[in-house]
Amino acid sequence: MKSITTLLTLLFALPTLALSPGDPVTPDAIAKAQFIKGEPLKTWEAGKPYIITCWATGSNPSVLTLPMLQDLQNLYGKKGLNIIAINVGENDKAKVENFMASQGQRITHSVAFVPSGDTFQTEWVEAAKVTQLPFAFVVKDGRYLYGAHPAKLTGELIDALLAGDPQQQAVLDKMERESVTQSVVSDQLKAYSAAPRPNDADGMEKAISSIAITHPDFIHRPRMMVDVALIERDAF
Repeated sequence: MKSITTLLTLLFALPTLALSPGDPVTPDAIAKAQFIKGEPLKTWEAGKPYIITCWATGSNPSVLTLPMLQDLQNLYGKKGLNIIAINVGENDKAKVENFMASQGQRITHSVAFVPSGDTFQTEWVEAAKVTQLPFAFVVKDGRYLYGAHPAKLTGELIDALLAGDPQQQAVLDKMERESVTQSVVSDQLKAYSAAPRPNDADGMEKAISSIAITHPDFIHRPRMMVDVALIERDAF
């Protein structure tokens, strides 16, 4: 039996489409999914936000987010939030059905299954260049607004989606800025770690300077500066 890692490697190879936040999306691919809980989605309801999550039973992080999504369903379902968890990358519907049966009534939001090669895989997962599970697409009024790990789906975001603009756009802009900052910091941390110590204090300093510009309050920056100072001292 192939591991979930192997399945995901096959699943996310060679994306052929492009899907980015702000792009229009239709519910057609989701409507074709095989629903295990809930009813197939036929159309987007105006003004109502949708969270479409990708998950797999063989991905522990995916399984751990299901109760969190259920909490969101309990808190916001009656206010208009719609959650659909779509199983991808496993090609074993019976396994997914058995897993959901084991959950009893703990999970009440919609759950669906798609086989590899399904249009949801190509038009959503591959097109958005998703590389890790779980992943959540946030959709409203026919547009893909935001994509991230489900842990990023804060109450602030859901409240804003339900409230609409200008609150919605303000929170989305804030989250996009935070994502860019995290990406830059991550890249610079890699550059810092890759500097061939103890001979490249300059490379480490450049990485620290970039982090300071993007994230001046980064908690580990003082320690990193001490590391550089020690390396420079030992060089003499």
